[in-house]
Amino acid sequence: MLGNFNRFYTYNYNQKRGQWEEIGVQHIENYYTVTALCWKNDGSKLLTGSLCGSVDMYDASMKKIKYKGKFELNYVSPSQIVVKTLITGNKAIIKSSYSHEIHKINIF
Repeated sequence: MLGNFNRFYTYNYNQKRGQWEEIGVQHIENYYTVTALCWKNDGSKLLTGSLCGSVDMYDASMKKIKYKGKFELNYVSPSQIVVKTLITGNKAIIKSSYSHEIHKINIF
């Protein structure tokens, strides 16, 4: 992530191409410089702090799916999914051991 006067840029490393790709630009008036950055340990949230004292939190999900009204599947990267049970709020993280893309999940 890079930040400047009124925006910050988010990048993702593309393993197939072997290069960094810009995935998003967030415009914030008078943002100035990014002075603090923190990811939630499961990768689903990003917090930023700026020189002027602002703290912002962003959802960093690729996509979210509700499954049969009982589960929420939060795709935080191609190789990691956070599965949340909606009734209890319990979470489980499914992650590929070798960083391979996850194509399908079966819930029984």
